[in-house]
Amino acid sequence: MKLKSGDLLGAVEDAKESAEMATKQEDPEAAEAWLVAGNIAISANQPTEAISAWEESLSLNPNQPLTTNNIAYVLSDKLGEHERALPMAKAAADANPLNPQILDTLGTVYLALGDAESAVQVLAESVRRGAGAITQARQALALARSGSKDEARRTLSAAKARDDAEGDDFQAMVEEVESNLMP
Repeated sequence: MKLKSGDLLGAVEDAKESAEMATKQEDPEAAEAWLVAGNIAISANQPTEAISAWEESLSLNPNQPLTTNNIAYVLSDKLGEHERALPMAKAAADANPLNPQILDTLGTVYLALGDAESAVQVLAESVRRGAGAITQARQALALARSGSKDEARRTLSAAKARDDAEGDDFQAMVEEVESNLMP
């Protein structure tokens, strides 16, 4: 009920209580309950709570590459813990190497760690697998940082021409790429 009324913080607490109860009762859906609690927490801009809930979910069911990916993404993007995120991003990609979202996270972590060459390869594969314009723009950033400025320009141009090339995040990525392409 709190979620429907917009009380995200209350909804996080309710979801955690439900997950704790399911865990104590050894409910087979307990891992899913923790996953939901983490998803609500991230919606409430509580990254540490989200990670904690997702880790509980993984402790009950370790075969969840998307949950592992979510933790890696939040560690890197929201908390700046790129070194901690890398093994989780790699594990998610090893478990599900065809998922463009997972590959995007791994490439983004590589880029944050300054490994532009690895980022280029992984982000290119993510784009081949169907990732959106922002991933292609991120690939252009990796190319620019690796010194392949002409290829970065072509990749950025292709990203800008896509139907999903929109929004503040995309525009911010374009600006970052363009600043990396300046002499």
